Amino acid sequence: MTAPTVTFWINTGTDLAPAWQEVTASMAFYFGGPATTGSALDPVTAPAIGVKVAEQLWGATYPGYGSGVQAALYDGTVNLNQNVMSIFFANNPTTTPPILTAWDDTSHSTVIQEMLAGTSETGNTSWLKAIETTAGAPIAPWCDEATAYAGANSPNALCGDTNYVQCASAAIANERKIFNFVVQTKYGSLEDINTKIEQKKLIVSYKNLIEKISK
Repeated sequence: MTAPTVTFWINTGTDLAPAWQEVTASMAFYFGGPATTGSALDPVTAPAIGVKVAEQLWGATYPGYGSGVQAALYDGTVNLNQNVMSIFFANNPTTTPPILTAWDDTSHSTVIQEMLAGTSETGNTSWLKAIETTAGAPIAPWCDEATAYAGANSPNALCGDTNYVQCASAAIANERKIFNFVVQTKYGSLEDINTKIEQKKLIVSYKNLIEKISK
């Protein structure tokens, strides 16, 4: 079966009236600090104590941050918004439910960097957490810093083939699958978050993880 054309999007509108902005192949998802703008990425620093959620989410050029577009419904909390980001499957369906996960890079082979491997303070789980919201908004509390289920689950940590979110159903042609996701870290993390997040690529895969399309 011919594979769909897969594109990633962030919502610059509201939950009731989404305005989907594509994060194109020349862009990446960035988690930024509170002073991030469309032209400058503010560092997200690990907390001195307790748990922290990265304050902002942007789509911007990669490599080299610029021309940023902010995800309006990402607010630096584990929020209950439905339409934060989405993946669109154009022209053709998938044979199995799509999977959302993350890797160190587009070779899709390792998850050793701290943000994905985690630290002892986060139970050695990925800081990236996501939940499919195609059918409706999430129910609180949908994740914490230690959320991680082996294999597929929604919600789940995003960590290669170890932890991932699998959609409830296969994508039909020209369907949008919708997600909420956050970065959570805890005190004692070894590095500032932003030094790694700007290098991360979210990956959507289908056909039982055989084919992976990097964004």
